[in-house]
Amino acid sequence: MPHAVFLHSALTNDRVTDPRVEFKKYVLRLHQAESVIMFTMAGLVNAANTIPTTIAILLGLNPLIILVYSQVALSLLLPLPLVPLWWFTRNRDLMGVFTNRRITTILAGIFVLLIIGLNVLLLYFTFTGAS
Repeated sequence: MPHAVFLHSALTNDRVTDPRVEFKKYVLRLHQAESVIMFTMAGLVNAANTIPTTIAILLGLNPLIILVYSQVALSLLLPLPLVPLWWFTRNRDLMGVFTNRRITTILAGIFVLLIIGLNVLLLYFTFTGAS
């Protein structure tokens, strides 16, 4: 649900008008609590996605194959929100005191590169038939 992070961040961006850091930290705590509630609800909606699986079974389709293809598609699209998220959270001009620590930025960058690398391998193995 990375798209929900961007949407939620965009919707809450104009809420803080007070320039004090303490107030921003207070709003950040509220934002985090709100995010937990929102993502829990989104998770429940995702759990309801078993309905299409049930329909696939009733139609005689192999739900495992459908699941594999859906996960491959999600994997290939995952870098689209991850790269900007990594880039924006390391930008001190944009984030101010809320910029990620160097170790967080390095670890996040490693994982983003790992995901991109695994996607490249997936595409290579898929299109060349290599194993």
